[in-house]
Parts: sequence; structure tokens; C-alpha cells
Amino acid sequence: MRKRKTVKNEGIYVSPLTIVLAVALVLLGHGIALLSYAAALLPHEYSHACVAEKLGYRLRRVRIMPHGVSLGGEDRYIKPLDEAKIAAAGPVVNIAIFVLLAAVWWFFPAAYAATESIAYASLFTAAVNLLPVFPMDGGRILHGVLYHCFSAKKAGIISRIVSIFTGMAALCCAFVMLVTGVNASFATLGIFVLASLMMPSDGGLGRMYAMNEMKVRLRGGLPVREIMVSQDSTPAELFAMLRPDRYTRFMVCDDAGTPLFAVGEGDLERMITQFSCSDTVISLAKRALL
Repeated sequence: MRKRKTVKNEGIYVSPLTIVLAVALVLLGHGIALLSYAAALLPHEYSHACVAEKLGYRLRRVRIMPHGVSLGGEDRYIKPLDEAKIAAAGPVVNIAIFVLLAAVWWFFPAAYAATESIAYASLFTAAVNLLPVFPMDGGRILHGVLYHCFSAKKAGIISRIVSIFTGMAALCCAFVMLVTGVNASFATLGIFVLASLMMPSDGGLGRMYAMNEMKVRLRGGLPVREIMVSQDSTPAELFAMLRPDRYTRFMVCDDAGTPLFAVGEGDLERMITQFSCSDTVISLAKRALL
């Protein structure tokens, strides 16, 4: 069995803007709300990590940003259906926390005052993350399920259309709330949703979109590049080397550098969607994939 490489843990990164925002909320008297959302986000992200580890993906960094917390890993590609499962774990846990606390209120009404803030923070966190906009959990779930049911190209098109309309709706709601003064805090949600549409897609999803837009890429010519790789390379490692502006062909070589066979982008897509991304390309070749 091939040993997995040991990768240094990158630890926790906290955006300076996040610190400024936290201090401002405390000074404005929203410290309790801040703690409540922190209590909601911790199990949310932990559930993502647990499911990811169970599915075989290695996590090594946590980024705390003003719009939320994100986990990153060594694996540059996650199978779409696995990504949907990982994304769904967070909202499911938040909903479970709300239901559990609601049950506690039923039997112990006195606990309502002490747990109300955490309960509604959990419910709101789940609702926001289930919006079908990438990179929110709902957007990842939608893309993963569509990719599993349809072609990659169709999944990408549908995901983008839904994200755009959701972002437009969120922006309209934000504008109405700001003008009418109904709830300025909730109005910022619409702005964050729209901003997420303008954020660059994560490397894996962006590369997958590019791989399946061959007709568009071929317009005007598409340079070809060849990369020699070890027979012990994994599909995930090859995937990380792809570039949207180039067609990449990998020459798989033995330990002496002798070419054994070639892997094109189409071959690589079949590998990562049908088999384990941690298998070696030589082992997949022996299974008559190529």
C-alpha cells in the first residue's frame, strides 16, 4: 500500500478584518450575539471536518474570515458527491442543535432565556449556509448532486444560474431592508451573498469547470503542455497541476524516467469521478482504466 505523504499543518488563520469586526461588535453591545454565533459555528465546522476525515480527506488549515469559517485540506480535488455530503454536515448539525434546545425548552421552560440566543444563531447559521450560492454549503450541495445526476457541464451551468438568481434576490431583499429600515443587520446578508458570487471559485471547482468547457477553450486555439509525472502520482495530485488556459497531457513514467503511458484531461476526469483520488495512476492503469 502506498504511504500517504505527511503534510505540515498550516494551523488557524484569522483575518485582521475579522478581529476588527469582533471588537466593534463587542463595543456596540453585541458581545452575546457574537459568542452565540461562535458557539453555532464551532460544531458546524467540526461536523464538516469529521465527515471529511471519514471520507478520507485530510484537513490542515482553518481560515476565519468576516463572512464565515472555512476549512482547507491537502486534497486539491473532492468528488462532487463527497463534497455535497461534507457540506450538508454543518447545516444538519445546526438544525439538530436548534431542535435539541427546543426540546429542552419544552421540558425545562426556565432554560429558554439562557439558550435562546444560541438556538436561533444555530438556526440562522443553517439557513444562511443552505442558500444555493457557492461557496456556501448550499451551493456545494447543489453542485455535487447535479454533478452526480447530470454531466459536469450541465451541473456547472445550472449551479451558476441558480447562484446568480439567488444573489440577485438577496441583493433586492437587502436594498428593501435598508430603505425601509426593517432590519439593517439582515440586509447585510444579501450583500454577503452577492459578494460570494464575485469571489474566485475554489481551485478544485474552478478547474473542473474549465476541464469541461473544452468547446469554449478551443476557440482561438488551446496550447498543449506535457508534464512528466511519477507512476506513484495520484489523480488528485495531477488535478492540482491543471491550468484553464492550457490542455495538459501527463506522461506517466517509471522510476528511471521512462514513459509508460499518457493521461489526458478526459482520462483524468474519469479517474477522479469513478475511483479513489488517493490511488496511484499506475494502479488505475492496471485496472484497465486507460
